[in-house]
Amino acid sequence: MASDLGPVTTHGAQDMTLDSRRLAGLAALTTAALSAHCFGPAFGTASGDGGSSSEARAHADAGESPDAHHHVDARADAGSSPDAAVRFAAPVTLVSGQTLPKGIAVDDTRLFWVNAEDPAGGPGAVMAMPKGGPGTASTFAAKQTAPLDIAVDSAGVYWSVNTTASAPAASQCLVMTRDKISTGGPTCVTSATYETLRMALTADRVVVLTQDAQGGPRLGFASKAGSAYTSVQAQGQSAAITASDSELYLGNANGPHIDQFSLPSLVVGPNVCVDACGGGTIVDITLDTNVGSAFWTTSKGSVVWAPLVAPTATGAPLGTVPGTPQRMARDAAYLYVTSDSGSVLAVPATPGGAVITLSTGEQSPFGIAVDANNVYWTCGDGTVRATGVPSP
Repeated sequence: MASDLGPVTTHGAQDMTLDSRRLAGLAALTTAALSAHCFGPAFGTASGDGGSSSEARAHADAGESPDAHHHVDARADAGSSPDAAVRFAAPVTLVSGQTLPKGIAVDDTRLFWVNAEDPAGGPGAVMAMPKGGPGTASTFAAKQTAPLDIAVDSAGVYWSVNTTASAPAASQCLVMTRDKISTGGPTCVTSATYETLRMALTADRVVVLTQDAQGGPRLGFASKAGSAYTSVQAQGQSAAITASDSELYLGNANGPHIDQFSLPSLVVGPNVCVDACGGGTIVDITLDTNVGSAFWTTSKGSVVWAPLVAPTATGAPLGTVPGTPQRMARDAAYLYVTSDSGSVLAVPATPGGAVITLSTGEQSPFGIAVDANNVYWTCGDGTVRATGVPSP
């Protein structure tokens, strides 16, 4: 098998346990199993009122006027302690007035997102606010130029920028880390002349998918402890990346297909998907290593899954979303997708279920994250929005 990272050797299949329910669902699935009628009513309604009446109820619950999505500033006091366990009954605006918010991440108590610019068109910022309800956002890290992706774990927050106040000579700071206490300033792990496209975390490293000055993809690796950065040229037209602690998965537009590589050796493994893979370019990938599954979205609106052991050639469709997917998040039951159609959707993680429309009429929804209670997303109108996860 040809590698997309240059000369490599082949290794055997991984020893992973696959959820028998997923295998059963795959065996019973046909390519026509999920059609356009699978789009169910809007979440929180019995008749599918889109985003209008449900959104009005959400704003009413929050003490806002129905048009607050576009006009109302955050209302909670900066020193308040909202209940992080609250589950929103319908879409609600958590904060407004942001400038080009992009990637978003969530931990046990806070939301983190990146603003690509400041209101004057200058450097952007990393923002944070408590979970639990509409509130006031605080600047976690200022003067971050054009950040796009962000990730968080128990150790810190990670993002990428072009230049920073702490590294003004760098044309690209590939990986930024910062203690979540928000003291001491960000640390530029490495700088180079590459544009960072996507980011993934393992237990001990940050993996980034970058693009060089000629538009070619590269994979970069940095230890969370701040050791030297290394990178390798990746062939093809890669646009999506995800990783477990032992494997790296790369969405490749040539084919398209999904490559698998062991970490840290980058020895090539069996492709998760080798042909078509749902149609169109692979936009985003996520894993559920507990059951040995990979999930991805494509530019054609397909949401697809495949086992990590003995994968199929094309993957199995889970559902179709309107428009072009932007970003994806998951929990054990659903894949959550933002779409340039203005929709936020929940696609069942097992075959045969109906796609749930969580919200419609959103203004350019982009980044998305999920916790045990809510789904959170950023919008091009400068808002950060949320709604509850579907009921079991």
